[in-house]
Parts: sequence; C-alpha cells; structure tokens
Amino acid sequence: MTEVLAAMSDPSIPRVTIREHGNVRSGPDNQLSLRYIEASDRVGYDFFELAWLRLNGDVWERCASLSAAHFQVGASLPRWVSQLHSFDASKRTAIIMVGEIDSPDPHHHKAVYSWRSCKWLDGGFVELELLRVCSDPFEPFTNGS
Repeated sequence: MTEVLAAMSDPSIPRVTIREHGNVRSGPDNQLSLRYIEASDRVGYDFFELAWLRLNGDVWERCASLSAAHFQVGASLPRWVSQLHSFDASKRTAIIMVGEIDSPDPHHHKAVYSWRSCKWLDGGFVELELLRVCSDPFEPFTNGS
C-alpha cells in the first residue's frame, strides 16, 4: 500500500519543449521565428509565440514577441499562427498564415486558414489585417491575391 501511495503522490510531469517551426529573415540582422510547444504527454504541438529577433554582435536578442495568449485577445474562438511568409523589420510587418476554429461546437468544427498582414504597433500591440481566406492549410501566399 505504501508503494501505491508513493506513486500516486508523485505523478510524472510531462516534459515540454519549445521548438522553432520556421523563420523568415529581414536583412542580415533581423528575423521572425515561429515557435511551437510540444508536450511529452500528447501528440502534436501548439502555437507558443512569434519572436522578433535582432542580431547584436554575435548574439540574437529578442526585439519583440507575440505570445499565444496575446494573439488570442479579441478572438472569440481559438486561433494560432501556422506559417510564416515574409518579414520586413523596417516596416514592422509580417505576412503570416493564421488558423482558427470556425465553431464553438467541439463535434462540428473545422480549421479555417487565412493569410494576414501582422503589424507591430507601439506598446507591444499588433494589428492583423485579413488578406485572403485560404482554400486549404497549404495554400501558398502570392502577392496581389
């Protein structure tokens, strides 16, 4: 009985890993990194953050970031960044693909993907502008579409 209680009081804690899912550069000294989180107790991964990194000497330093929680503000249903297309540090803008659930019903929903412009504003805020709704999650971005 003592062994069972010991095992119950000390459950294993899932390991969590943050991985870069992709990045795009803006010149030689700026990049935007799309980061996801993986947990050892389940299959798949979740959007963690967009991190704007700037090269300072030989070290990449965080210039700005957009966490998953901050990205969710103002959205009534779950959404995430699924892909990066481009980044312009001088204009503080990126073209990103966003996935979002289309219904609160867990039995009857699907993910809808869209290309959006993401602009960093003062105070750590971002502005999203819809550019195009995608027909599938692998649809490439084309300028002027």
